[in-house]
Amino acid sequence: MFYTTAGTLKKEDLVPSNFSFESTVSKFDGEEKRMFISFVNRMTKWKPEERSTTKELLQDAWLHNENEESTV
Repeated sequence: MFYTTAGTLKKEDLVPSNFSFESTVSKFDGEEKRMFISFVNRMTKWKPEERSTTKELLQDAWLHNENEESTV
């Protein structure tokens, strides 16, 4: 539907260039917010080849709560 059989976007010109996921996150602050956004951004790349693998994501610091300021 959105990708060709080769895995490329069919309508790459429709990908919003000015969208800011960061502006939608209000549950976290400071370093925890930065870590969360970094984690989510690794999963939500428009181009599949730019996304992190599951194995890479499972090792992310945000999942392992390595931030001392964590409140969740």
